[in-house]
Amino acid sequence: MQRKGIKVAFFLQFGYPGETKEDIHSTMQMVLDLMPDEVGISVSYPLPGTKFYENVKSQLDLKQNWKDSDDLDMMFQGTFRSEYYKELHRYVHSVYRKHRGYASLRKLLRSPLRLTYRDIKSGLATAYFVPVSIAQRIKLEMLEN
Repeated sequence: MQRKGIKVAFFLQFGYPGETKEDIHSTMQMVLDLMPDEVGISVSYPLPGTKFYENVKSQLDLKQNWKDSDDLDMMFQGTFRSEYYKELHRYVHSVYRKHRGYASLRKLLRSPLRLTYRDIKSGLATAYFVPVSIAQRIKLEMLEN
């Protein structure tokens, strides 16, 4: 789609019951391999009428609907706590932005006259996202326990 000039966005949902660190890693690797134009992230939320909702409805308590919860609040018992998913959200975005910056820097080296304002901004932001993504990875590892 991107080769045909169609912008691509991924909407990722983390936190389904049984999700593993390997699942998260595979999802992140897919994002980096395909490099969509944008990425959105939330935790999974059960919608009434779905099998998923039926599987977790006994755990929902006061938060019966996604409208009652922030996009990154777990409404049921998942593999990790809400704090982990909030940091994962920031981490995935930082790693994604860092890799977009790397691509912009490669473009600068190959054809500097074809750079756009967005390329320049993305390339410069790499200096920010490299250390931030390292710090977020450390925080994620602390939250895994």
